[in-house]
Amino acid sequence: MGDELPRGVEHKRRFLCSRAAAELSAHLRRVNSFAVREIRMFGRLVPMPRETAWFAPPGMDYAYSGHLHLGGGVPHWLDAVRADVAGGDVVQALAGRDHQ
Repeated sequence: MGDELPRGVEHKRRFLCSRAAAELSAHLRRVNSFAVREIRMFGRLVPMPRETAWFAPPGMDYAYSGHLHLGGGVPHWLDAVRADVAGGDVVQALAGRDHQ
């Protein structure tokens, strides 16, 4: 329990080399797709502890702590990453970063 992944899901550690990971991270900061979202805790709305960005095809939504991340499309600049992981079967990504 705890480390199991759903059937059909595989965690690939370090699938990007350090250089590619750094370039992708820098690009994510430049496009500024991150936002602070609110979640409900103990009946009150509070800001999430980190900024998030959600990239997924339309209709592929993700709920977390009462916040629904809506799939609004996957930007073209993620195509190479999607193709490298599982032959392009990866269709969604949730990125997070600490508040600045």
